[in-house]
Amino acid sequence: MPIFFNFKEEAMLLKKNMKQNLYHYVYSKQKFVLFYIKNKKTTMKKIFLYLTVIFTASCSNTGHSTKGVELAMKQYDHLIKKMDADSISLLYTPDGDLGNMAHGRDSIRNFLSSFKNVSVVSQSSTTNFLKINGDTAFQKGLYYQTAFIPGKDTIKLKGEYTATWRWMRPGGWHIQRMTTKPLQ
Repeated sequence: MPIFFNFKEEAMLLKKNMKQNLYHYVYSKQKFVLFYIKNKKTTMKKIFLYLTVIFTASCSNTGHSTKGVELAMKQYDHLIKKMDADSISLLYTPDGDLGNMAHGRDSIRNFLSSFKNVSVVSQSSTTNFLKINGDTAFQKGLYYQTAFIPGKDTIKLKGEYTATWRWMRPGGWHIQRMTTKPLQ
């Protein structure tokens, strides 16, 4: 069974500490995979199978792709539903913009924290346009939100959004700028 490590040093340290057994590690997509082989009778077929699985998994390009942007947007929808201002602000670049209302992660966090009395019942989005140009992605689509405001009522919102994403190393896609426009 493979064990995943984020740092080469951890894999090397574990390899040194367990010299009585045979270990192999393989570099794959900025992660080291340490394969524990119970005994030396393990066949080359098993090793080949492990390496094939890791190679296939590393070839799936969900990161720097349109699928990666779509997954990042789904994460954004999920965090909006939870109204997790800290996590939402971390999806933005350090100098990101939430429309004209907030600039930078701290400002975005403070702005979203002012909505603590709002409970988001549902949040979803659809993409109508998505284009990647280098480390930048442009996305347009529709959002749908149902929210409960104490003392008022449940409201249903629908609108257009425009997002500019930037690929950051490490961390993947982050929002550089997002604007929304409610629809009637």
